[in-house]
Amino acid sequence: EVLEVPSKGFFGFGTSLAKVKVMYNVPQADPSSKAVDFVSTLLEKLGVQGCEVKSEKTDDGLRITVEGGELGVAIGRRGETMDAIQYLASLVANRGEEGYTRVLLDIENYRAKRVQALEKLAHRLAKSVLKTRRNVTLEPMQAYERRIIHTTLQQVDGVSTHSVGAEPHRKVVITYEGEGASKG
Repeated sequence: EVLEVPSKGFFGFGTSLAKVKVMYNVPQADPSSKAVDFVSTLLEKLGVQGCEVKSEKTDDGLRITVEGGELGVAIGRRGETMDAIQYLASLVANRGEEGYTRVLLDIENYRAKRVQALEKLAHRLAKSVLKTRRNVTLEPMQAYERRIIHTTLQQVDGVSTHSVGAEPHRKVVITYEGEGASKG
């Protein structure tokens, strides 16, 4: 929109430049497409070929799934790289947005497999605690993994669980609570 027309003036005196008002519309991507684009680009930069990135909106946010290709590098040790990518995707999705969209990233169904492995570990260690009557301290875990252990063993008679330490070195302790347990 032209606000002021330029004038040439007389012999270079009294000239004025044009004043214009410029507006443009940048197409605003929704949080899900921003997050999916980020994950796709990052996986490409990591050298992951032949994978498919999908997203679906859920009641509690956005779920991004990645399948196919050699995705071990994107999962990392015990899912640490995947959690970092999830965190970054969440930042990208919510940047400049009014509300907050929770982003959950799952690569090759790793999260469900990890839950099953933690539940098996919890039951196996609970049996060991009941048999030996000695407490067992697990290695440091993230909060959601500790919660899986606590929830799994909540209904097991003779044992209880609690967490010790400070983040990021917080651990679950499985305690013998059966007959003859010391109440120290």
